[in-house]
Amino acid sequence: METTAAKLADLREKLELAKEPGGDAAVAKRAKKGILSPRARLELLFDPGTFVEVGALAKMPGAGDTGYGDGVVTGHGMVNGRPVAAFSHDQTVMGGTVGEMFGRKVSALMEWAGKLGCPMVGINDSAGARIQDAVTSLAWYAEMGRRNDLLSGLSPQVS
Repeated sequence: METTAAKLADLREKLELAKEPGGDAAVAKRAKKGILSPRARLELLFDPGTFVEVGALAKMPGAGDTGYGDGVVTGHGMVNGRPVAAFSHDQTVMGGTVGEMFGRKVSALMEWAGKLGCPMVGINDSAGARIQDAVTSLAWYAEMGRRNDLLSGLSPQVS
């Protein structure tokens, strides 16, 4: 029987891995290009200490020990004291391409933004559709587009 302390230690370990799911090689590649991580970009957007990440441990079945986040960091926080939802592509995970978990995370965030009527910000840095997911990727692009339409007039949107 696993203890609560062991389960919490496992959770902390996974959350730490999720901060840089592409590993050291991906961090070095991003540094060579001179670009910020998706979390660093979001930290610049939000008021200090207000960002709450949602879905950090989401990943496609079979992704192994890597792939946390499925290529996108999603969450919400405050900008100048007002609530804002935002996502930022993580090009270190499958090129930041849109797959099923990616689409589910962004769609859920869009729904949250619509309920609050708060702005939705997208920071895009992606290779586009996840070709190996074929129609699944395209279906999630369509779903996010549908939700963009539903948010029109409810939530300001910028990417």
